[in-house]
Amino acid sequence: MRQADTRDVFIRAFVALGPSDDARRNLSIAQAALKKTRARVGWVPPENIHVSLFFLGNITRDLVAPVAAALDQAAAQTRPFSARIVGIGSFGGRLSPRVIWAGVADPTEIRALHERLALRLRGVGLTLETREFKPHITLGRALSPRGAQDLVKAMEALAARDFGPVACSEALLMRSVLSADGARYTILHRAAFAA
Repeated sequence: MRQADTRDVFIRAFVALGPSDDARRNLSIAQAALKKTRARVGWVPPENIHVSLFFLGNITRDLVAPVAAALDQAAAQTRPFSARIVGIGSFGGRLSPRVIWAGVADPTEIRALHERLALRLRGVGLTLETREFKPHITLGRALSPRGAQDLVKAMEALAARDFGPVACSEALLMRSVLSADGARYTILHRAAFAA
């Protein structure tokens, strides 16, 4: 009898909101401008750009249905809303950025959704991060300090740029499969917000 492969048991998962096609296109243009600095950054492909609500890590397959149900419960208490993606910034030291992100202006409704989801996800037995939730879209991760000064200058030029809306009408439970070519995402469940 074959022993179960861990790939058969676990799914690397996260919960996200998707930006509009226009915002995705605008963020891709911003990435192209930042790439000109030649800084060593692993850039997120435009099709993978999202607002991450929770990174769940490796969850067992039998948790997918309860997590989907938790998303549905939180979504039923949420009306569709819109938020704007504004500005480029980074986590890490000002002169040595680690994670390059686009910000979310006035994230009040996203924060409220995050709290509703946290309550439901803990209810199915998940342990969630305790650090403060800062809504953002990850655009890239620094691979080395090379070109950091030029990158910071280019980011400062985009610090107030409006990239468009995140039209929020559903929360997505996503699967992430890592490979040598980068992460590949697939949607496991869509939790539609209340009409």
